Amino acid sequence: MFIPVFYLPKTVLFPKNDSVCRVGFIIRGGVGDLILAINFIKNFHDYLRAENASLELWIDLIVPDKRGHLDIVRTLARGQEFIHRVCGFHQMPRYYDLLVEIIRFSEVLFAKEKKIARLSPRLSSWVKTVKAFRKSCAYAYTHGSPGYFLGNQTALMLGQKRLSQADSGSVIGVQTSFRPILTADPSEVKRRFDLTGAFVTLQRGAGGKDGDRNTKLWPVEQYTRLVRLLRRARPDIAIVQLGVEKNSKIEGVTHDLRGKTSFEELMALCAEAACHVDGECGIVHLRHFLSGKPSVVLFGPTDDRLYGYGENINLRSAGSCGGGCEWITSDYMRRCPRGFESPPCVADISPEEAFRAVDTVLRSV
Repeated sequence: MFIPVFYLPKTVLFPKNDSVCRVGFIIRGGVGDLILAINFIKNFHDYLRAENASLELWIDLIVPDKRGHLDIVRTLARGQEFIHRVCGFHQMPRYYDLLVEIIRFSEVLFAKEKKIARLSPRLSSWVKTVKAFRKSCAYAYTHGSPGYFLGNQTALMLGQKRLSQADSGSVIGVQTSFRPILTADPSEVKRRFDLTGAFVTLQRGAGGKDGDRNTKLWPVEQYTRLVRLLRRARPDIAIVQLGVEKNSKIEGVTHDLRGKTSFEELMALCAEAACHVDGECGIVHLRHFLSGKPSVVLFGPTDDRLYGYGENINLRSAGSCGGGCEWITSDYMRRCPRGFESPPCVADISPEEAFRAVDTVLRSV
């Protein structure tokens, strides 16, 4: 059974008969999903402008106001010339010529095809490609499990990474082109939190609501052992724990900033850290787009072939469980699909292995 994620009757949209191409992108998901969607939209914008630099293109981001996501998107969009406006669902204008939803792949919800063909033949061709892809890969568009699992497998089969997954039909050729603009002065942020030299950031969280039950999370005891190894080998390096207050405290860190930073301050610290250590999550994606500096990423249920970035050291267990089971069950985030209390795909990564990876990064900066 297919479950439509967003339903909008065509009769509620009223495109204008003018020369402005108005495109609305509905974006949703966690922080990582939102950042990846915005990067795709930047590539989309550049792809259309490469055909016609004078095209009057208005792009809106439409975001559910959930857990502060609307504010986060507004922060990420600040100063970005390719974005016309950011709004919540209830403030969504009704004048779009094209309405697209991005969760993983792109889906065309509405298109004023004659006007689009007149203004941008390239956009008209893209719309047709996305619709054909949606028809041929219908099961991968099913909301939740197993649709997301099938979507991941489809992307891997097509040689895509999560970075380019919204490029349905592989037309645009998505690269890392979006760079968030820091809205907090990094020097001021470091001064506020008494960070005077080089520092490493850690986080143990995969979305605030999941707390310590998420199967992506490396055991807190292993984070503690990693911190001991780092402090013994590099006493000159500060170790900063980021995240929300409900994340478990990692013993031994020099700066516990859980719940103490704004999103803007978090961005500044992510951009400035010599190395970041985390599971696959939004902060890892944020750091990639902010600075491209390396992180050490502890992979479990999510697949490093899909989510990994080239600058990072992507670790996963070499044992019998290879992980990559994201969305194979609807509750994979809370219960290991194989029944392990502590999923070995991530738990079997040793603190010593993680330390060697962090040390490699620190020696290179």
